[in-house]
Formats: sequence, C-alpha cells, structure tokens
Amino acid sequence: MVGPGRDALRGRLAVGIANPPEQFARALSRALENDHRPIVHRGAGLDAKTFRIVGRVTPSIAMHYLIRIELGQPRFGALRSER
Repeated sequence: MVGPGRDALRGRLAVGIANPPEQFARALSRALENDHRPIVHRGAGLDAKTFRIVGRVTPSIAMHYLIRIELGQPRFGALRSER
C-alpha cells in the first residue's frame, strides 16, 4: 500500500494492538502492590513486552525506526519546510 493511507494505517495498527486502558490500570496497580524493589521494568501489555524483548537484541537505531513505523510518525525532517 502506497500513499497517504499507509501512515494512517500504521497509527491504527498500533492502537489496535494496544491493550484497553482498564487492562493497563489493572497491570499498573498489580505492579505497584507486588513490587518491592526500587526500580522494576515491566511491560503492561503484549506490545510493550514484545518491544522490551526485541529491544535487547536489536540496535537502538533499528528500535527507534520500528517504533516510529508502528506509531505512524513521520520520518525525521519530514515536517520541516524547504528553505
């Protein structure tokens, strides 16, 4: 798929994969009640857990690119006007 619809599809894809806010709130309350260590990194949904796992084996520039694509954000410099 090429054209302006592609970026809109990307953003909707990320929203479709994400958990509902109620499920995030339950995961957050469980984490606050059960974790006694000072800093605990934990994914609240399947998408967050996947990005944590992939982030350990993928270079940071590739991770930034993957997150940008999934969220439907424009590429770096795309919003600047030509001078």
